[in-house]
Amino acid sequence: MLIKTNWHNGRKLNICVVYAPNVNGSNGHGNAEFWKTIHQYFEQNPSKKPDILAGDMNVVESGMVDRLPAHNDPEEATEALDNLKILTNLHDGWRDTYPDKKAYTFHQTATGSQSRLDRIYATSSFLTSSREWNIEATGIRNADHKMVTVHVSNEEAPSVVGNSTGNPRVKILTPSPSPSNPAPVWTGHGEMTGYFFFTGSRGIAGDIIA
Repeated sequence: MLIKTNWHNGRKLNICVVYAPNVNGSNGHGNAEFWKTIHQYFEQNPSKKPDILAGDMNVVESGMVDRLPAHNDPEEATEALDNLKILTNLHDGWRDTYPDKKAYTFHQTATGSQSRLDRIYATSSFLTSSREWNIEATGIRNADHKMVTVHVSNEEAPSVVGNSTGNPRVKILTPSPSPSNPAPVWTGHGEMTGYFFFTGSRGIAGDIIA
């Protein structure tokens, strides 16, 4: 889902929320096709390229640090995601902040395996004004995913003293993508309001543009 919403001083944000297909062992075809479809859309609609891409990617870029036990995911899937990142100038904010740290957002109870499937990608301009990248529990009972959170401030917005929240900012979260347990993908402060949900009929705030 692609949503356009207000940011500051007439500027709009394009936020793309995804729940990608699983990779299955050495088979990453479905996941790869998902990224290729999105890639094609943004090639044909460059004005709609996302400032932020958030959700459950269901693939990791470096299995040596992002999976336990460590193993790499199918190259077909990781290459397709990488090509999309290059096209949209998106970067994994949590990994850029913690280049060597191991932390996971998904725990598979049956096998004990863990992986960092849930991520937030952002453009370079957003990364420079981001802070407090964290992986934390969702607070949802029986959720098997943790969420990634970050605060992003608009550095061009004037600070306001007193009882104001200050610069318009957005707190972005990636939740457990469980249809029975909706949780916010991001919450808005300042001009931005509302929640996005990973449900069958995902609730949204802003204009759906794709």
